[in-house]
Amino acid sequence: MNRENATGTTHENKNKWDKLMRLTVDSAAGDHVKLNLPLMAVKALAGTGAMEATINCGADIKIDWSLVMEQIEQGACGTLLEVTSANGDNVSITVE
Repeated sequence: MNRENATGTTHENKNKWDKLMRLTVDSAAGDHVKLNLPLMAVKALAGTGAMEATINCGADIKIDWSLVMEQIEQGACGTLLEVTSANGDNVSITVE
């Protein structure tokens, strides 16, 4: 059921924003980065430029956060981006 609450957001939409975005980077050199952010924080930061990132894994990977946010707005869950570079670096963005 998709009921509206006092703030005008639906319960369905509210639950979507209660999820986490997980960014994982495992480099061939042995570096491991795991970042877990609430989707509300990602949404707030995405429009500010604070989320601009280039991931260097042999070839620079620039994440287009507007496309990631568009997928999240449409309710996408699971793995949104998964990259394995030629030198063995792995990058993934998952919504859970």
